[in-house]
Amino acid sequence: MSAAVVSFFVVLLVTIALAIEAARRPGRLPQAAFRIALLQGKQMVPRMLIGIVAASFLAEILPKDVVAAWAGAESGWHGILLATVLGALAPTGPMVLFPVAVALMEVGVGLPQIVAFLTSWGMLAVHRTLVWELPVMGIRFAAIRLAVSLPLVPACAFLSGWLADLIGRT
Repeated sequence: MSAAVVSFFVVLLVTIALAIEAARRPGRLPQAAFRIALLQGKQMVPRMLIGIVAASFLAEILPKDVVAAWAGAESGWHGILLATVLGALAPTGPMVLFPVAVALMEVGVGLPQIVAFLTSWGMLAVHRTLVWELPVMGIRFAAIRLAVSLPLVPACAFLSGWLADLIGRT
């Protein structure tokens, strides 16, 4: 059974447990929850579909030999640095970013580079830092957080490569 199927069933079971608990409580909690879910679905489903389609086109357009040279598994520090910069500059949410990451994997981007891309997006996102963190938390906080976060991105990338090699040998 694939990880996607297992993940689906785990989320389904948690959702069922939450629905049962909501139904046991007084009031109209299940109806309110379904109304919220429908509203969110109307906003998210189109974005998800567009993200998947765009990532599929990306996978077809990108030249595999160039991608492998710049960010393939053998690109080392250079590929990790490139992936870190691209991840930090990606001004998007997970509904677009994860399909893009899958497309990049399909055209030959290495696992450590994908980990750097995703980790950088999560920890170093420039758009989020400029729009939220600096105005709300201040420059001192942002500078300290970025200083401690920055070395974690390549560390995660290299550790993921080491772990993948270790698991691959067993």
